[in-house]
Amino acid sequence: MNRRRTTQSSDHGITNRLLAALPDDDYERLLPDMKIVPLTVKQVLHQRERPIRHVYFPNGGVCSFAAVMQNGTRVEVATVGKEGMVGIRTFLGGNRALSETFVQSATPTS
Repeated sequence: MNRRRTTQSSDHGITNRLLAALPDDDYERLLPDMKIVPLTVKQVLHQRERPIRHVYFPNGGVCSFAAVMQNGTRVEVATVGKEGMVGIRTFLGGNRALSETFVQSATPTS
């Protein structure tokens, strides 16, 4: 990991560990398409069977993946925080979400 890039990323508000672990060339290629967006608790990021339009690299807080049962009950099946990303299915060749993804807890903004 490039310490200089990690410091610069933190200076720009990016603290996601997955982004910090990327090789410099890959990180630099993604940077122009990234922007920091505030997330709020219970905000739905992806809906099941709907197209994935954005991927998210959380800077903090926790996002939950929930399976929706036939009776409408939601069951949490996974969580991701600043160590990962939401929307990985797009990198695996899929374009629709398999579960509902929402913000479980958000990092306060200053």
